[in-house]
Amino acid sequence: MSGVRSVRAINFFDYPLNDGVVVNLPGYGTTAQRPDAPAIGDSYLDTTLGYPIWWNGAAWVDATGATV
Repeated sequence: MSGVRSVRAINFFDYPLNDGVVVNLPGYGTTAQRPDAPAIGDSYLDTTLGYPIWWNGAAWVDATGATV
């Protein structure tokens, strides 16, 4: 085995854990499918760009802080 793993992302939704904590799982899709009303700090795997991005309250940014 090569040690390579595949992970399938899922769309945004609140998922309650056993201890009552609710986590927001990241969404994914094309640039055109980005959420319309994200909360500050929301992440999104942009499949057009090929990497994750985050909403900073004004724009989607990549890991370097550049607007995308």
